[in-house]
Amino acid sequence: MNFVNPGVLFGLIAATIPILLHLLNLRRIKKIEFSSLQFLKELKKSQIRRIKLRQILLLILRTLLIILLVGAFSRPIIKGSLPFFKNYSKTSAVIFIDNSPSMDFSDEYGNRFNYAKRLAKKILEQLQTGDEVAIVEMSQTNNSLNLEFSSNLKKLTEQVNKINIGYQVANLSEKIKILPYIFDNAKNINREVFIISDNQSINFKNFDTSKINMQSSAFYFFNIGQNSKIDIRNNSIDSIKYVTRIFQTDTPLILQAQIHNHSTASKSSSFVSMNLGEEKVAQNKFTLNKKGISDVTISSNLKQDKVIKGSLELESDILEEDNYRYFGIMVPAEPKVAYITDNPNPFINSALGIGLSKAFCNAQLFSTIDFNSLDLNQFDVLLIDTYENISTEKLDNYLKNAGRVMFIASDNSESINNVFSKLKLGKVIFQKNDADQKGIISNIMKQHPLFQGVFLDETQNMSPDNVKIYQIEYCENGLPLIETTSGNLLSEIQIENGLVFYLSVAPTSNWTNLQTTSLFPIILYRSILYLTMLPELSSNIEVGEPGTLFIPSRFADGSNFTIIDEQGLETSIFAPTLPSGTILNIPPIFVPGNYLIKNSQNKEVAIISVNINKDESDFSTMDNDKIPPLLKQKLGEDTFVAFVEDFDEVKEKINKVRTGTELWYFLIILAILIALTEMVVQRVMKHDVVE
Repeated sequence: MNFVNPGVLFGLIAATIPILLHLLNLRRIKKIEFSSLQFLKELKKSQIRRIKLRQILLLILRTLLIILLVGAFSRPIIKGSLPFFKNYSKTSAVIFIDNSPSMDFSDEYGNRFNYAKRLAKKILEQLQTGDEVAIVEMSQTNNSLNLEFSSNLKKLTEQVNKINIGYQVANLSEKIKILPYIFDNAKNINREVFIISDNQSINFKNFDTSKINMQSSAFYFFNIGQNSKIDIRNNSIDSIKYVTRIFQTDTPLILQAQIHNHSTASKSSSFVSMNLGEEKVAQNKFTLNKKGISDVTISSNLKQDKVIKGSLELESDILEEDNYRYFGIMVPAEPKVAYITDNPNPFINSALGIGLSKAFCNAQLFSTIDFNSLDLNQFDVLLIDTYENISTEKLDNYLKNAGRVMFIASDNSESINNVFSKLKLGKVIFQKNDADQKGIISNIMKQHPLFQGVFLDETQNMSPDNVKIYQIEYCENGLPLIETTSGNLLSEIQIENGLVFYLSVAPTSNWTNLQTTSLFPIILYRSILYLTMLPELSSNIEVGEPGTLFIPSRFADGSNFTIIDEQGLETSIFAPTLPSGTILNIPPIFVPGNYLIKNSQNKEVAIISVNINKDESDFSTMDNDKIPPLLKQKLGEDTFVAFVEDFDEVKEKINKVRTGTELWYFLIILAILIALTEMVVQRVMKHDVVE
């Protein structure tokens, strides 16, 4: 037995009131002789016994009356049916409609999403008086989610008609979590959940089986497309990898696209195109075996734009949503470099182009005294070769704020060790080589973006230009980019949000001949460009998922930001400013594309690329026999689960679950009869007492 209003059962406490009153009245009875009541002594014992019995009967009737009234208002329901009583069928139902990208597919039965909407309308046509339904999209298309019940068939039908294909995964586990909140407002005891979906495997990925408290419900699955025999000929772009890591205008941008052929029966030959902005700039052909995956390289020169809104595109096939994958690049402006030195090195000056009208960077010279009063946030990179009197606290704050620094070895080992120790960069060790045992380059990490395209033969390990190391001051920590027989020549060290390069020789003749070789300007040039890159300002997130983005304070310029979509619509967000910068909490975005972020000064500071989950392109489905155990583990063993292949079956399946009888009619009738009986007994009893 179930109750529609179980809370009313607390009213049964009131049934004790007649009993308490009866007991209190008995305690008040005392034997007192009154001449006017002498006639009571003459009553026969049988008459007294009859009055007491009628008192007990009144007590029972009044107690039963309260119990029946409380029971009626709690609306009890029993399974099965009773003659002359109404069969219970009032239902509160939730219809989940899968509108994820995979549903926008047409097989031999037509478009799956349109068929799902027709099924939802047929379910709505079965509504009876007192039933109520909530319609829920499984793939959200905006931040609002309608969780309200309605009994208005016209309104519900219009709601179904307005549902469009979304781009988010139809995660069933997440949708089940909201059922308790929906059913909190349900008016009916019978709870049903209709799931109209293609039951993609990804819908059940990482299914959360932790228990949730919810009244027992019946689940009906309508598996769209399960009888289809068509070969799914679909290609998708699963991911994009940057081969180029140093971005400059008028230089090649090389990308590697992972392309997937989902067909189980045929090869696939097609083209992948690169779009920069609205312009198609490159195309490449590929061929994939059935169920094959391949990395396809495509390249084009970057334009002059500071912000690159790009995409890779496949030719049209049965599923358009996975033919696009978006990427965004923040191309840095001319690097601003502060060269901090008390003794400028001519080779460094030459490599930086100081004093030249045309140079790859805007470099300025500052002494160590100037450094302590300098606003470091106006520079992209600091190049330091003098360490005496430098404020390590100021340098530490700069690095924590995503600063970039290139350190160069100094004759004063004590001062450089002092700076490195306070910055927690590691210990610097000085080593002087014997005249007959000069250090040479033993290895260069040619796969690192710093050296991309520099060496024709990336397998060659010989020392370029016969570099000789006479003395070295190498650091124990960091990633070795260039190694020598005496120690690491060039190291990369990550420190919180900042990045450090360390060249462990001073470009002077008593240290090395590196400065006289072609490798030295390459190291400085490429290092400055690499350190200028800010990959954290370009982020990739999945549709419908929140994201975070760190913006250094020199770009943030306040706490107010604006997100601008492909159509130019703006969304304002606020982020508190921290000493090291600003962390933006990006709200879920439900449409793929490139989204610009501007600061309060209307300057473009970051770009977000939003893409669909690559598993949406995988049409493999979940086996029916694996679904009930998941639901029962999460909702309880009494959860009813049915799979409906033919719509005509659903009426029979639903009726089996809905069958039941409401007893409140019966309890009201009994309460009325008992109330009439109580009145008759009370009147007869009064008459006997008077006599």
